[in-house]
Amino acid sequence: MEPCGNCSADVFAGQGCIQCGHINGVAAPAEPEVAQPLAATPATQPAPVAEDAPVANKPNPFADLMSDTKGAKKAGGVNPVMIVAGLVVLLVAGFGVTQLLSSGPTPEEEAAAIAEAAQPIAVERTSAIVDLGPQFCANPGAIADAPAPDQAGINVFASYYKFGTTEWRDLANPAYDVSYLNATAEINDVDTVPADTDPAYVSCVEGIPDGNDVTCRIYEGAARHIISGADYSVKVYQLSTGEEVVSGPVRTGQADCPAVVVGQVSYSEYLPRQHDLAMWTADLALPAQFTSVHLDRQAMGGSPEWCQSPSAIDTGVTATATGVKLMLPDEIAFNFDEVNWETQKMSELSHIACVRFAPTGDTHECDYDGNNKLKRPQGFFEATIVNPLTGEELARQSFDSVGGCTALVIFNRQGQTKNEPAQPSNELYDWLNEQNPFPPAVPEDGLGGIAE
Repeated sequence: MEPCGNCSADVFAGQGCIQCGHINGVAAPAEPEVAQPLAATPATQPAPVAEDAPVANKPNPFADLMSDTKGAKKAGGVNPVMIVAGLVVLLVAGFGVTQLLSSGPTPEEEAAAIAEAAQPIAVERTSAIVDLGPQFCANPGAIADAPAPDQAGINVFASYYKFGTTEWRDLANPAYDVSYLNATAEINDVDTVPADTDPAYVSCVEGIPDGNDVTCRIYEGAARHIISGADYSVKVYQLSTGEEVVSGPVRTGQADCPAVVVGQVSYSEYLPRQHDLAMWTADLALPAQFTSVHLDRQAMGGSPEWCQSPSAIDTGVTATATGVKLMLPDEIAFNFDEVNWETQKMSELSHIACVRFAPTGDTHECDYDGNNKLKRPQGFFEATIVNPLTGEELARQSFDSVGGCTALVIFNRQGQTKNEPAQPSNELYDWLNEQNPFPPAVPEDGLGGIAE
C-alpha cells in the first residue's frame, strides 16, 4: 500500500489516511462528556446535589453517521430528551417515587424498566446464515453460505462489539445494517434493501478500558452511575472468505447519565463513535456510490486544512439542483435549519460551505440564580464557499460571534459554571443563503402560499 500524501493523525482519531485504506496514527478518544438531566432557568433553580459531570448533547445515531452530528446541533444545545429526563428527576426528588407512581407500577418496577430501556438495543438477526452471530468475532473464519460482495451494488454489514472482558454482543444502531441502509436510501440515491438480506461483511469492535471514567452523582442518597471510558478499534471481515479487510481505531461517542438508576451503583460504557465506523466501511458497503460519508472522509479525513486549501472532489455525480454541504467543527453551535439550501444528497451538491471559528481569548458570561454561570468564547466566524468539482473558492466572509443569555440552561448543582460553544450571528446565516445562485422563490403574498 502506497502511503498517501497530505495526511494528519489529528483527523478522525488517527484516520487521516483512511481514504488510502491504511492507518495513520493512534486513536485519540474524545473527551467524555455526559449530559445532566436537571433543567434550570434564571427563575427556577433545582436543589443542590453532589458532584457534576461534563455536559453534552445526545446525538441522533443516523445524524451522527451521515450529517456530522447535525441532529445534535439543530437543537441549539438543548436536548429535549434531557429536559424531559430532568423533569422526571425533579418530580422524583420533589414528591417521592410513591406519590409519583401511586396508581401504577411499584418504584422498583418503574426504575428497572427505565434502566432496561437505557441499555443498548439488541439487534434481532434475520439472516439465513445459521453460523453467524456475536460469537463470530471470537473466532473469525469463512462462512460457506455467505454472499460474495457486490462491487456494483450494496453490501450489508453485521456488527458486534465487546468491552473489556465482556462477551461479544450486538452493536446497537450499527453502520450499514439493513435498517441503516433503508433509512438513508433516499439520501444516497440507492434502492432499499430487503429485510432478509444476508450480510457480506462483519464489523468486530473491541473496547479496552482506558480509565477515563465519568461518575454521575445526580441521584438521591449516595447512588451513582459510572460510565467507563474506552479505546476502541474495529476489524472488518469478509464473510465468504474469512479475510480481514479493514482494521483501525475508533473514537468513543457521547453518553448520558441515566435519569434513574437501580441500586446504589450501576455501570455502562461509552460506545464506539458510529460515524467513525461508517468512515472505515463506506467503500465496502457502497463500493459504487459516493455518499456524504465519502465526502466527509475525502474533504476532511484526507487533509485537516482542506477548507483552507480546497482541492477538486470527484463525486461521480452531476448536480441536478443547487445544494450546499456544510462543513464545520463540533465546537460551533450551528443551526443547520437556518441554511435553506443545505443538503446531504450528492445528486444535489453544487457547493461546499466551510465554517470555522477563531477565538479572540475573550469570554461572554451569563449569570443565573444559584451562582450558576454560562460561558461562551468570543471571536469571529469565517465562512468560505467552494465549488467541489474544481476546488475553486467562490466567496469568503468573516462575522463576529454573538452573546446573549439562553433562557433554559441545563445545570445539576448550585455554583456550577457551564461552557458552551460560540454562537454565529444571523448575518452569517443570511450571507450563506445569499450565496445560493438560485434561491427559493418567495411568494408575493408573504404567507407561504401561491400569490394570485
